Amino acid sequence: MEKCVLTKFAYLKRGGEALVRQVIYGKRFFKTEFNKDMKILWLPDVFGYTASLPQILKKSGVDYFMTIKLSWYEYNQFPHHTFNWQGIDGTKILTHMPPEGTYNSAANPEAIKKAEAKFLDKGVSDRCLMLFGIGDGGGAVSYILKSIKAH
Repeated sequence: MEKCVLTKFAYLKRGGEALVRQVIYGKRFFKTEFNKDMKILWLPDVFGYTASLPQILKKSGVDYFMTIKLSWYEYNQFPHHTFNWQGIDGTKILTHMPPEGTYNSAANPEAIKKAEAKFLDKGVSDRCLMLFGIGDGGGAVSYILKSIKAH
């Protein structure tokens, strides 16, 4: 379990209060149902984030953020995969973007080689995330696991 909200939603279409409520209700749900205090906001497929997100997350007890979308630029490559995102008030949150650049990895040897080659922060960490499955279509993890076993 790596998530502190109950649903995926478009941050730019919500006010700050709605965002805070999502995090608080999500954390409460996971604590009540699974006795887990969620420390990660896991949002691979959401476009647009408010500049106050680091502050909102830290004040809600969330220490880490993971996304893919900050790396999806047509003209400029984002210079890091792992970094401290500093919000408008100076609050920082450790942020990671999987270097493969997708949440639909095949998790096969070629994908692992690609992630290792593209990881921009090897001097900071020797680990990065690889998100496998079919993110937009849901499920399909069993298909991917069969593919991994075949290799």
